[in-house]
Amino acid sequence: MNDKDMRDIVKRGYNEGDYYALYGARKEPLDWQIPILKSFVDLLDEGNTIIDWGAGAGVPFDQWLLQLGMNIIAVECSEKHIRRGIENLPNVTWIFGDFTTFIWAKESYDGLIMLYSLLHIPRTEQAGLIQKGFDLLKPGGVFLLTVNEQASDTNCDIDEDWANGPGMAFSHFGLSDNLKMLKDAGFQILYTFNEKEQENGEPFVWVLCQKL
Repeated sequence: MNDKDMRDIVKRGYNEGDYYALYGARKEPLDWQIPILKSFVDLLDEGNTIIDWGAGAGVPFDQWLLQLGMNIIAVECSEKHIRRGIENLPNVTWIFGDFTTFIWAKESYDGLIMLYSLLHIPRTEQAGLIQKGFDLLKPGGVFLLTVNEQASDTNCDIDEDWANGPGMAFSHFGLSDNLKMLKDAGFQILYTFNEKEQENGEPFVWVLCQKL
């Protein structure tokens, strides 16, 4: 399977599946997520610009950040989700498309989030993507992302029974390789949090890092 096929599976899975109804309509972050988000925001100033790579429908994370006075640029590849996102958060700048293909101005943004979306990018591309994230941030900019604790079996694992849809594709490294990619790009790791033991937690690790 080539990388385009994987992207097509991801897009179709979100467009035709019931992810939003099952998981994506929650309006507020979970209680254990709020301190993590606050750690991210504490390194920013009101009115700063944050990019969200893989924003879904904008809730709960972009909504929470917007309420704190942040400017949000939300990028999403699913037509279904971006329509809902515009309805949910009309004050966000929405961009439709694959965030990996865009050219971003260097050192122009204050923050970047990529929550539960890195795993949909072929892992052969992930180091380059993280480097792109480092490059677009201003000095002192902050990056909050979720990474998988364990590596996927292949470069493209398929879950055919996902969100009542046609399937979903996943590709990811384990935690140590993910942290190495971040450090190799130039980020300083500030904080990690394993959500697995939390209420509704999955085998993901939240990573807060900074461009110093």
